[in-house]
Amino acid sequence: SVHHGDGFALCFYFKLSKKGEEEAKEGKGCVKVMKKFLEQPLDITDADRGPHQWKNMVRLANSEDLHLGWVLQSYVTKYNAKPFLSRNCKSYYKGESHFEVDVDIHRFNYVSRQGMFSLRSYLKQLTLDIGFVVQCEADDELPEKLLGCVRLTEMDAENDAVSLPLEDGIDGMF
Repeated sequence: SVHHGDGFALCFYFKLSKKGEEEAKEGKGCVKVMKKFLEQPLDITDADRGPHQWKNMVRLANSEDLHLGWVLQSYVTKYNAKPFLSRNCKSYYKGESHFEVDVDIHRFNYVSRQGMFSLRSYLKQLTLDIGFVVQCEADDELPEKLLGCVRLTEMDAENDAVSLPLEDGIDGMF
Protein backbone atom coordinates (compact mmCIF):
# COMPACT_ATOMS: atom_id res chain seq x y z
CA SER A 1 0.00 0.00 0.00
CA VAL A 2 0.94 3.64 -0.20
CA HIS A 3 2.59 4.75 3.05
CA HIS A 4 1.13 8.01 4.36
CA GLY A 5 2.73 7.98 7.78
CA ASP A 6 2.67 5.73 10.80
CA GLY A 7 -0.25 3.49 11.41
CA PHE A 8 -1.14 0.33 13.22
CA ALA A 9 -3.05 -2.83 12.51
CA LEU A 10 -5.92 -4.35 14.41
CA CYS A 11 -6.42 -8.08 13.99
CA PHE A 12 -9.71 -9.78 14.72
CA TYR A 13 -10.31 -13.51 14.59
CA PHE A 14 -13.80 -14.95 14.36
CA LYS A 15 -15.02 -18.53 14.45
CA LEU A 16 -18.37 -19.71 13.15
CA SER A 17 -20.94 -20.50 15.81
CA LYS A 18 -22.73 -23.87 15.78
CA LYS A 19 -25.69 -22.16 14.10
CA GLY A 20 -23.34 -20.61 11.54
CA GLU A 21 -21.83 -24.03 10.81
CA GLU A 22 -25.31 -25.48 10.29
CA GLU A 23 -26.27 -22.64 7.95
CA ALA A 24 -23.01 -23.08 6.04
CA LYS A 25 -23.87 -26.73 5.43
CA GLU A 26 -27.31 -25.71 4.11
CA GLY A 27 -25.73 -23.07 1.84
CA LYS A 28 -28.73 -20.76 1.74
CA GLY A 29 -29.21 -17.00 1.81
CA CYS A 30 -26.27 -14.86 2.83
CA VAL A 31 -24.18 -17.96 3.57
CA LYS A 32 -24.42 -18.86 -0.13
CA VAL A 33 -23.13 -15.37 -0.94
CA MET A 34 -20.23 -15.67 1.50
CA LYS A 35 -19.24 -19.07 0.08
CA LYS A 36 -19.26 -17.63 -3.44
CA PHE A 37 -17.21 -14.66 -2.20
CA LEU A 38 -14.59 -16.94 -0.62
CA GLU A 39 -14.28 -19.09 -3.74
CA GLN A 40 -13.31 -16.16 -5.98
CA PRO A 41 -9.65 -15.53 -6.84
CA LEU A 42 -7.96 -13.35 -4.22
CA ASP A 43 -6.33 -10.95 -6.65
CA ILE A 44 -9.32 -9.80 -8.71
CA THR A 45 -10.51 -6.21 -8.46
CA ASP A 46 -13.60 -5.24 -6.50
CA ALA A 47 -15.35 -4.40 -9.78
CA ASP A 48 -14.75 -7.98 -10.96
CA ARG A 49 -16.21 -9.40 -7.75
CA GLY A 50 -19.66 -8.31 -8.82
CA PRO A 51 -22.33 -7.09 -6.40
CA HIS A 52 -21.04 -9.03 -3.39
CA GLN A 53 -18.52 -6.70 -1.77
CA TRP A 54 -16.81 -6.62 1.63
CA LYS A 55 -18.70 -4.15 3.80
CA ASN A 56 -17.53 -2.54 7.04
CA MET A 57 -19.58 -0.90 9.76
CA VAL A 58 -17.98 1.30 12.39
CA ARG A 59 -19.90 2.98 15.17
CA LEU A 60 -18.36 5.45 17.58
CA ALA A 61 -20.45 4.56 20.61
CA ASN A 62 -19.41 7.43 22.87
CA SER A 63 -19.04 10.51 20.64
CA GLU A 64 -21.10 12.62 23.07
CA ASP A 65 -18.52 11.96 25.82
CA LEU A 66 -15.56 13.11 23.73
CA HIS A 67 -16.47 16.80 23.28
CA LEU A 68 -15.33 16.78 19.67
CA GLY A 69 -15.04 20.06 17.82
CA TRP A 70 -17.84 21.09 15.48
CA VAL A 71 -16.16 19.88 12.25
CA LEU A 72 -15.18 16.48 13.65
CA GLN A 73 -18.54 16.00 15.38
CA SER A 74 -20.29 16.79 12.05
CA TYR A 75 -18.14 14.15 10.32
CA VAL A 76 -18.94 11.57 13.01
CA THR A 77 -22.66 12.40 12.94
CA LYS A 78 -22.79 12.05 9.15
CA TYR A 79 -20.91 8.74 8.88
CA ASN A 80 -21.33 7.05 12.27
CA ALA A 81 -22.64 3.47 12.01
CA LYS A 82 -23.20 3.80 8.25
CA PRO A 83 -22.08 0.68 6.36
CA PHE A 84 -19.43 1.37 3.74
CA LEU A 85 -17.67 -0.60 1.05
CA SER A 86 -13.90 -0.41 1.34
CA ARG A 87 -13.35 -0.65 -2.40
CA ASN A 88 -9.76 -1.10 -3.49
CA CYS A 89 -8.57 -0.56 0.09
CA LYS A 90 -8.03 -4.13 1.12
CA SER A 91 -6.15 -7.32 0.40
CA TYR A 92 -7.36 -10.88 0.81
CA TYR A 93 -5.41 -13.90 2.03
CA LYS A 94 -6.62 -17.45 2.35
CA GLY A 95 -5.10 -20.08 4.60
CA GLU A 96 -5.95 -23.71 5.19
CA SER A 97 -8.50 -22.88 7.86
CA HIS A 98 -8.93 -19.12 7.67
CA PHE A 99 -9.73 -16.19 5.41
CA GLU A 100 -8.05 -12.85 6.07
CA VAL A 101 -9.12 -9.40 4.96
CA ASP A 102 -6.66 -6.54 5.46
CA VAL A 103 -8.39 -3.16 5.22
CA ASP A 104 -5.77 -0.45 4.72
CA ILE A 105 -6.93 2.99 5.86
CA HIS A 106 -3.90 4.54 4.11
CA ARG A 107 -5.70 3.66 0.86
CA PHE A 108 -9.00 5.37 1.83
CA ASN A 109 -9.95 8.56 0.02
CA TYR A 110 -8.55 11.84 1.35
CA VAL A 111 -11.65 12.93 3.32
CA SER A 112 -12.00 9.55 5.04
CA ARG A 113 -8.28 9.42 5.90
CA GLN A 114 -8.42 12.93 7.37
CA GLY A 115 -11.50 12.07 9.44
CA MET A 116 -9.84 8.95 10.81
CA PHE A 117 -6.59 10.82 11.46
CA SER A 118 -8.48 13.54 13.34
CA LEU A 119 -9.78 10.91 15.78
CA ARG A 120 -6.31 9.56 16.52
CA SER A 121 -5.74 11.80 19.52
CA TYR A 122 -8.94 10.39 21.05
CA LEU A 123 -7.93 6.72 20.72
CA LYS A 124 -7.61 6.10 24.47
CA GLN A 125 -11.14 7.46 24.99
CA LEU A 126 -12.95 5.87 22.02
CA THR A 127 -15.46 3.07 22.23
CA LEU A 128 -15.81 1.61 18.76
CA ASP A 129 -18.17 -1.10 17.56
CA ILE A 130 -16.93 -2.69 14.34
CA GLY A 131 -18.74 -5.25 12.20
CA PHE A 132 -18.19 -6.96 8.87
CA VAL A 133 -20.54 -8.42 6.27
CA VAL A 134 -20.51 -9.38 2.61
CA GLN A 135 -23.05 -7.26 0.80
CA CYS A 136 -26.18 -9.11 -0.30
CA GLU A 137 -28.71 -7.72 -2.78
CA ALA A 138 -31.21 -10.29 -4.04
CA ASP A 139 -34.23 -11.17 -1.92
CA ASP A 140 -33.10 -14.79 -1.55
CA GLU A 141 -29.73 -13.57 -0.18
CA LEU A 142 -31.18 -11.35 2.52
CA PRO A 143 -30.98 -10.56 5.34
CA GLU A 144 -27.28 -9.88 5.57
CA LYS A 145 -25.68 -11.37 8.65
CA LEU A 146 -22.64 -10.18 10.53
CA LEU A 147 -19.58 -12.29 9.88
CA GLY A 148 -18.01 -10.87 13.00
CA CYS A 149 -18.20 -7.90 15.29
CA VAL A 150 -16.08 -6.48 18.07
CA ARG A 151 -16.10 -3.61 20.58
CA LEU A 152 -12.83 -1.75 21.11
CA THR A 153 -12.21 0.47 24.12
CA GLU A 154 -9.28 2.44 25.49
CA MET A 155 -6.87 1.68 22.64
CA ASP A 156 -3.33 2.82 23.30
CA ALA A 157 -1.43 2.63 20.02
CA GLU A 158 1.81 3.79 21.60
CA ASN A 159 1.97 1.42 24.57
CA ASP A 160 -0.11 -1.58 23.51
CA ALA A 161 1.16 -2.01 19.94
CA VAL A 162 3.97 -4.06 18.48
CA SER A 163 6.15 -2.08 16.11
CA LEU A 164 7.05 -3.73 12.81
CA PRO A 165 9.76 -2.31 10.54
CA LEU A 166 8.03 -1.06 7.39
CA GLU A 167 11.12 -0.53 5.30
CA ASP A 168 12.36 -4.13 5.58
CA GLY A 169 8.99 -5.80 5.73
CA ILE A 170 8.24 -8.71 8.00
CA ASP A 171 10.89 -10.88 6.32
CA GLY A 172 13.56 -8.53 7.65
CA MET A 173 12.62 -9.40 11.23
CA PHE A 174 13.82 -13.01 11.05
